[in-house]
Amino acid sequence: MTTVLGLVTEELPGMTFTQLVAAARNQGISKPALWRHLTKFVELGLVLHEGKSYRRNPLHGLVVESKVSVGMRAETEHPRIRLTWPPGPRRSIHDFRFLRQDRYTDLWSPRHAAPAEPESKTVADSQELYFSFAFAVSLALRHYLSLLAILCDVESLATARELANILMDSEVARPLMELARDIWEHRNEVSLDSLGGRELKFSIMESETQKSRVHQDGAD
Repeated sequence: MTTVLGLVTEELPGMTFTQLVAAARNQGISKPALWRHLTKFVELGLVLHEGKSYRRNPLHGLVVESKVSVGMRAETEHPRIRLTWPPGPRRSIHDFRFLRQDRYTDLWSPRHAAPAEPESKTVADSQELYFSFAFAVSLALRHYLSLLAILCDVESLATARELANILMDSEVARPLMELARDIWEHRNEVSLDSLGGRELKFSIMESETQKSRVHQDGAD
């Protein structure tokens, strides 16, 4: 069983079943035995089956508990817009399994077109466009900061690449893509010129780790 798992590469784009059959044959492993083991590995999460390719899961058995938990605050020239994203929770491998599924969600599918409610504000309104832009950008930056904090605790290049790809697609790019879809829906009404000259500032919030360190230094 270990021999079969060793045949499966961890590198992208993975290996097709035909390639694995050829590699298994060199090890004296039959095609039915290979298929039986591969099926079991996929069920256990040891191997990822993506399209026609198989590859070892770089995240299997990984538990990430980042020592740095970052948050951020976005401030605009408009007094009602003050977006605060507190430090995020610690992440474990179980979170990433769901995020891997989410990264393939097609936000441009017709089913994602949300019908406008009566008298509801949309990005077609210049002030709402400004707020939506601030919201999307600040959320994406906050998730990107969390991604960087998580990568600081990962030793393996393959694992770091896997986490970065998943989080970029599922969390960093998603709010920006949702805004892009919303703007496209109102492309005949919205004017991006209304963002010209508007100000948006971001500040990284002090993490719990920093606060604890400052408290300890003060006590000494």
